[in-house]
Amino acid sequence: MPIYKSDGVDGVDHLPKKFVRLNTQVAASTSTTFTKGEVIMIDTSVTDVAGAGFNVKRGSGADLAIAIGVCAETKTIDNSGGSAVKNDTILVQVAGHNADCTASGAAIDAGELVGCANTTVEALGNVSTTDHTLNHFALCVKAFSSGASDGELFIFDHGFYG
Repeated sequence: MPIYKSDGVDGVDHLPKKFVRLNTQVAASTSTTFTKGEVIMIDTSVTDVAGAGFNVKRGSGADLAIAIGVCAETKTIDNSGGSAVKNDTILVQVAGHNADCTASGAAIDAGELVGCANTTVEALGNVSTTDHTLNHFALCVKAFSSGASDGELFIFDHGFYG
């Protein structure tokens, strides 16, 4: 169930955000740490647990259409002593304002479409001049310095999770 947080719901002003808890798998004899602010993508290799599209992993690759949001918690899933795949969940922000990401090696200007560069974000071009078929998942609303986490973005609501 998605959680919406918007202005005035509890008497405190907030920027709108949408969070969901999604399944992730950790291979036997390994450990994985998800860090708040990392790009999260759909894990298309898992279709039997929680249903196709409801399994996620840390971002890997560049500007993939399966990037869906940003990790909203830091969590280590330890399966180092396990002999089988371990299922667990992580909290993912799938829509709204986010100030937790880190830019890849280049600066990102406000107004640029944002895609993924593994677990960081990168600019894909200006929203008014860019080919909108690029695989962006957010819009930069406050500029990022190169390699820094000083910017802010709006994650587009893809409508996948309610």
